[in-house]
Amino acid sequence: MQRIKKLSFFLAGLTCMTLASHNDILATAETGSDLGTEVPLITDAEENIDETQQDIVDEQPSIEESIEAPIKENSVEESKTDESEVSLEETEEEQQQIIEESPEMSITQINKFDTIQSIKDVDYLARIQPSNDGIYTEPKGTQNSILYTSYLYNNRDVKVISEAVTQSGTFAQLADMESETILGWINSQYIDSYSSSFNNQTVNYYAKVKTNNEGIYTLPKGIYGSILYTSYLYNEQDVKVVEETETEHGQFAKLVSLENNRELGWINLNDLSVYSFVQSSQEVRMYGIVKSNNEGIYTQPKGNYQSILYTSYLLNEKPVKITEEAITQNGTFFKITPLNDKVAVGWINASDITADDFYQEKFSNEFFGVVKKSNDGIYTEPKGSFDSILYTSYLYNNKTVRVTEEATTLNGVFVKIEKIEDGSTIGWIKKSDLTATDFIKSRKTVNYYGKVLPGNDGIYTKPKGDIGSILYTSYLYNNKDVRIVEEANTLNGTFLKINNSNSEQTLGWIRKEYISIDNNIHSVTPLNDYGRVKYNNEGIYTKPKGTPGSVLYTSYLMNNKDVQVIEEAKTNQGTYVKLRDVINNSFLGWIKKSDISFYDAINKTVSVNYKAKVSSSNKGIYTSPKGTYGAILYTSYLFNNKEVRVTEEAITESGVFARLVRTDDGTLIGWINKNDLITSRVVFLDVGHGGSDSGASYYGVAEKDINLQVANKLKKQLEAQGYTVIMPRTTDVFIDHKTERSQMANNSGADIFVSIHHNAMPGNSGVNGIETFYYEYDPDYPPQINGSMHNNPTRILESAALAKEIHNSLINYTGAFDRGVRRDTFAVLRETSIPAVLLELGFMSNKAELNKLTTNSYQEVLAQAVVRGIDAYFKAR
Repeated sequence: MQRIKKLSFFLAGLTCMTLASHNDILATAETGSDLGTEVPLITDAEENIDETQQDIVDEQPSIEESIEAPIKENSVEESKTDESEVSLEETEEEQQQIIEESPEMSITQINKFDTIQSIKDVDYLARIQPSNDGIYTEPKGTQNSILYTSYLYNNRDVKVISEAVTQSGTFAQLADMESETILGWINSQYIDSYSSSFNNQTVNYYAKVKTNNEGIYTLPKGIYGSILYTSYLYNEQDVKVVEETETEHGQFAKLVSLENNRELGWINLNDLSVYSFVQSSQEVRMYGIVKSNNEGIYTQPKGNYQSILYTSYLLNEKPVKITEEAITQNGTFFKITPLNDKVAVGWINASDITADDFYQEKFSNEFFGVVKKSNDGIYTEPKGSFDSILYTSYLYNNKTVRVTEEATTLNGVFVKIEKIEDGSTIGWIKKSDLTATDFIKSRKTVNYYGKVLPGNDGIYTKPKGDIGSILYTSYLYNNKDVRIVEEANTLNGTFLKINNSNSEQTLGWIRKEYISIDNNIHSVTPLNDYGRVKYNNEGIYTKPKGTPGSVLYTSYLMNNKDVQVIEEAKTNQGTYVKLRDVINNSFLGWIKKSDISFYDAINKTVSVNYKAKVSSSNKGIYTSPKGTYGAILYTSYLFNNKEVRVTEEAITESGVFARLVRTDDGTLIGWINKNDLITSRVVFLDVGHGGSDSGASYYGVAEKDINLQVANKLKKQLEAQGYTVIMPRTTDVFIDHKTERSQMANNSGADIFVSIHHNAMPGNSGVNGIETFYYEYDPDYPPQINGSMHNNPTRILESAALAKEIHNSLINYTGAFDRGVRRDTFAVLRETSIPAVLLELGFMSNKAELNKLTTNSYQEVLAQAVVRGIDAYFKAR
């Protein structure tokens, strides 16, 4: 070890010797200084030292300067070991010894140094590793390189100002951080350079800190001054990223707290779960329909910070407005608003929207309508469009408007409406909020004359305001005589169709108030009516109002008085009637016909003779047909449910009235509405089976018996309603069903035939319900006694109507299973000449139903249902 150290000093000295002047070297050679037996003399070629090299050599410090400089500044280094205190003499002895012991080493080999191949200025910071091989005055191994220190700056931050490349590696020239004093050179592998940042940019997005992060630093990790702030405090927390930068160690992000906007520090981007963010956005005006299989509508574009699912189904297949488009890392998103709302509900992936046009169809359409009170509002454009603004929701309620345009939109069908009076636009309304109406409410043909007044608002091709109405002229016929041929009452007032007074040429339509009417009597018709003068009449005149010589007689004296109307006169101002006093037959005057409440006139009378019963719900018996002149209420209850005789029927405007007399002495009772009478209809009530013919028999019950039980109850109820009932079997006797029963019915004068039966189905105890039959022709069963009437169309239709009314009533009253109305060729139905039905009231083969059929209460219900069905049948006749 001691020998190696001595060799080092020897080499240093030898270096100095090599740099000595060329003459000194020659002198040494001439004197034959004994440096070793194998050391050759310097040749002539070696003497040719370049002047530049010589200058460099001359400028190098002496060995004393090189050694003394660090010694003076670092006395501590000198005291570390006595071995460093080696005298020049000792060095020379060591050199001599080494040469002697190594005769093969030449002077050329000893003097070989590393050369600096390249050098450049740099400027960065670094930290010296503790295990370095020293800081040198020059790059280690190069000429004049002397060890300055191997420990003083360990783990110290320094500034690197130059980098040099030699055969041995790359070396860095160091300077003090504060004073910038040059410290020396060190192999670059023994320093850790601090990172520098580049590509700095301001950003604004959100992220979540990962749990296994490498820490949040005061500066990007690896940059000078960067200190670990925390490696856990913000794990799995949301933060805001405001800046990004790149260093040799990667990409880093500057974090800000979301709570107080405080800067937290820098973290490697790989330690963040970045929320997607809007890279670009723009306002749009689009429409679309939300697909049913969408991935959801979110409060922000999906994946963005604070994006929460709002709904995944509420707007499925619904039309929406698209107001904004945003592009994020996750794709393109639309901000959507329901058509009828003003506030956006959220964001949806653009692929979950089917783009559509708001207007599906738009065309001209003209009609009139009345705005419903419960309308959804009138808008400047169809509701739901971007430009739609609510104009009013009430101003035009119940008002009539004109429709000019119709549009089918994503939000429904809308119509454009305008005022009829002046054609000005009102707005758009849902078509369903209009009740369509005709412009012309009524029209009539007339024939009178008048004069066109100046200042009128024009003569039109149609009544003004109607579809297709065009102004013809507003002045050409001023003060001209015209003929009025038609009147039209329209949504815009009353208009008159006028012709040229001297020809049939039609001029057009004009408002009635712009015609001065020549008021003459055009026609007179005799009458013989009675009426009562209305209270709010416009007066009784000596002649029809407005005609020459007409003077007001009275406007109140005859209010609510009965008068006789003896004449009718038509004038340009309307229809007037001539009045006569009903007491003394004196002339009273003329009054507008609409100011008279006319009594009903008897249009026709017919003599009749039949019995009937007065309904308890009648509206009164009057001295003459109700509504006719002189009709006074006689009674509304005295004859309720009493039998009376009808001797006359009178037809008036109010209906048919019957003249009633007593059945015992023929004394006049009065007049009643025919609908308040129950006419004495005759019902032939056939009781099925009997005697030796027991019919069906189950569980000890014979059909013939329960048929008779129900028939007796039915007879009693029918008679209570005023019907006459003919029932051939009232006891247990046999009557042939093939023709005898029908023959009895045909000869009875009855109105209808009703046969009572109960059903059965052997072998099937579950079948149940009610069915009703009427006749159907079968050629295999020809009629025996009813050849002319068995298949009479009228009888068949009446039988069908009777069957329907009774059957429906039975089902409604009993709730039994409905087996329907059917047709068959049963003998009693075939051989009867009047409307006939056969009732099967239930199945005796079903024990549960039989138990019900044998109870008095259920039999009463059956009887009541049949009565109601018969009532309904006769009321419709």
